[in-house]
Formats: sequence, structure tokens, C-alpha cells
Amino acid sequence: MNAPHGMDWDDARVLLALSRHGSVRAAARSLQVSHTTVSRRLANLEDVLGARILDRGQTGQLVPTPEGAELLSAAEIAEAQLNEAQRRIQGRDTRLSGVLRVSAYESATSMLLRPHIEAFHANHPDIELELIETNETASLTRREADIALRYALKDPPMGLVGRRIGRSVYALYAAREYLPEILNNTDGPIETLCYTDQPVTLRQEDWFRERFPNTINTLRSNSPAVLTALAKTGPRLIRLPCLYGEFVPELVRLQIDPTDWGHEVWLLTHPDLRHTARVAAFMTFVGDRLISERDLMEGRRPSSKLAFP
Repeated sequence: MNAPHGMDWDDARVLLALSRHGSVRAAARSLQVSHTTVSRRLANLEDVLGARILDRGQTGQLVPTPEGAELLSAAEIAEAQLNEAQRRIQGRDTRLSGVLRVSAYESATSMLLRPHIEAFHANHPDIELELIETNETASLTRREADIALRYALKDPPMGLVGRRIGRSVYALYAAREYLPEILNNTDGPIETLCYTDQPVTLRQEDWFRERFPNTINTLRSNSPAVLTALAKTGPRLIRLPCLYGEFVPELVRLQIDPTDWGHEVWLLTHPDLRHTARVAAFMTFVGDRLISERDLMEGRRPSSKLAFP
């Protein structure tokens, strides 16, 4: 529908994305459209309404004007009602076919989840899997995904149901090639690798300094893949979840991190979708296989890559 005819649902989706992500480019990425499309729809919408609906805040992010807040409230209500109706209808779907969207953190998808997804696909070839590998949390309520592999402190996030897979235990790793250099280093500092986008970043660095006083942190990233690649290329220490580190052949485990970070791993879905055939099949098949990996995730399975007995 063109702008002169009024607002349509695509306009509402753009407005919601802009409000949630705070910039045109981030909203465009979430909607999988170009940033020019988002800018054009926003301009057209403001022309139709004859009012400015978003402004730049002090931090540079887009924030709603009073008129925009009123429109956003209506769009959120409409979105919630549409998503609820779609979930109820989908929840009555008894077919082992159709699209199934699965979201997981980058490390979980690339290492722990991948072989089980491949096995599930082999058993259910009529189910079309969409894998969303992201470090952002996909919303199951807004139907950004049907199933998500997530971290939680103890219980499932409110409003979701699922299966507890296990606790994500961390360990210290280093590249096998550079292990002698690390172990024999008594003078110079050893580099450590830490994350940039987690609240525990400072605690990670403190953990390194307490146990290894001659370490320094010069490299940080928000990507486990980037940090792991860096760990392979020099005498560096990296703290990784066992569900990731045990699958990297170039790395060896030095020791389990005894710190209890409280991260539980859950396979989750929305209550409205729990009886959807393809969702239930995935939760059972992949959930059982993931639970069978619990000893590895929690650092109890003897690693074939241990640096020490």
C-alpha cells in the first residue's frame, strides 16, 4: 500500500524495529531489508501522519516523540494480537513439515548444536529448518524464532517452557602448538583473551590475574569465533565454555574454571507452540541428544585433549 492511502502493517513493522533497535541500519538488519527502504518508509509514514514520530536522543539513538509513542503503543498491541493468533493456529499444526526457526548463540550453534540438527534433518527431511545464529536473544513471543537454545540463571525466562540441558561450565584453554611456551614462561607476560559484550568481562580479567599474575589482556572481542581464532595463533590463554572449547581440535584444556557463573542452558519454546508437531519433535529429538552431552558441557567427561592428567 502506498503512503497516500495511509499506514499499513509493513509501516508498523518498520516503526517497531526502529524503536527496538534505535537506528535505521540496525532496524534494517533485523527486518532483512535495505536501510534506504527503512528510511523511505519512515519518511512516508511521517508525511501521511503530518507529524514527526521519531527523534534523535542524547545518545544518538532514535526515540519516539509523544505522537510516535501513541502510534507505537497501538502497533505493539496489534503485533501482540497477531502473534498470539498465529501461535494458537500454529500450535494446532500436526504436520511434521513446514518451516521451523531455531535460534542459538554463535558458539552453541557452530559447535554443540550442529551435529544434532543434522541428525534431526536426516530424520525429518520435510521440516525446513532456519538456523538463526546470533548473540542477540531472539524473541519467541514475537515469533522471531520457534525454538531457542539460551542461557538462563536458573529457571526458564518468564512465559517460556522447555528443557534444561545442563550447566555451562567454563575452562581454561590454550593452543597445543604454543603450550610449551606458555608453561615455561616465568618472566614475560602471557596474553589473555576476554569478551567485550558481557557483564562478567571485568570478572574474567580479575579471574586471570588472580590465578596467573603475569598475564595481560590486550585482545577483546564479542565473538567466540574471533577469540578462538586468535588463541590458535600464539601463546595466549582463553576462557571458553566446555561446550565450545572441547570441539576445537587445536586447543587443549588446562583446567576447569571452578567459578560458578550460574549459567544454565535451556532449549525453549513458547507455550502456544509446545504441541506443534515439528516443534515437539525437535524438542524431544534434539533435546535428548543435547542432554546426553551434559557431562561434556559440565566438564566431567574426560577430555581427549587434556594438557594434564
